Amino acid sequence: KPVFQAKNGITSVSIDNRSKNVVSIAVLNTEGETVHESLSLNQNVIKYFDFKGKGKEEYTFVIKYNDTVFYNTVAVR
Repeated sequence: KPVFQAKNGITSVSIDNRSKNVVSIAVLNTEGETVHESLSLNQNVIKYFDFKGKGKEEYTFVIKYNDTVFYNTVAVR
């Protein structure tokens, strides 16, 4: 399961991908527009997202791996 940490406008996502399956990460804004996409086959996936200066908004992370989809919404204030 992905682990999210948010502090001072920066959100980190870490995933233990021991099976080395494809990990897909998409970040959507409140309008549903994709603002970031990435793919990884690494065993340990760690991504940082800097939302400083973006204003007050919510971003939804959509993470797919191991035939499972995880959603997490982060509010930027």
